[in-house]
Amino acid sequence: MKKDEADDPVLLWNSFRNGNDEAYILIYKKYTQSLYYQGLQFTQNKEIIKDCIQDVFTKLYKYRSNLGDTDNIKYYLLTSMRNQLLTATAKEKVYADMQPECTNVETLSERNVEDILIEKEDSIATEDKVTFVMSLLTDRQREAVRYRYIECLSTEEICTLMDLNYQSLQNILSRSLKKIREHLKK
Repeated sequence: MKKDEADDPVLLWNSFRNGNDEAYILIYKKYTQSLYYQGLQFTQNKEIIKDCIQDVFTKLYKYRSNLGDTDNIKYYLLTSMRNQLLTATAKEKVYADMQPECTNVETLSERNVEDILIEKEDSIATEDKVTFVMSLLTDRQREAVRYRYIECLSTEEICTLMDLNYQSLQNILSRSLKKIREHLKK
């Protein structure tokens, strides 16, 4: 694969659509992490997230000759991932509702108190202020901030992904940034 194809999203996409497996691998390597982070916004079940990523790329490969043009591969994949996650989490909820409730109870004899304390200290040490502030945001605010400032998507792309109009998105982002600023000052 030529360097210009790898750097230009339009050429990369067209190369993939025309059967170039190297382009497919490059797309996978380049965007998998973004899809994984998006999955964490929907569910903490890492297996579902991995399954959804696999499903997105399997369908992408299977139907590549029928895919349309795009100049933004990341946006295309994030939209596909969002749809896949919505389907998967809905199925998971239906399945969970059908299962009898069970609890996983651990006794102190099974887990050493020292291990529990070490785990707790590790989790406290790794949690930084930004993560804490982000956790104070609503799911929609977190999603909008992530798309805008981490994924660097345009306002139009975010509106489409989140099914919002322009003003609603601006309001969400404004409130989110205000809340972030307030808590970071403390």
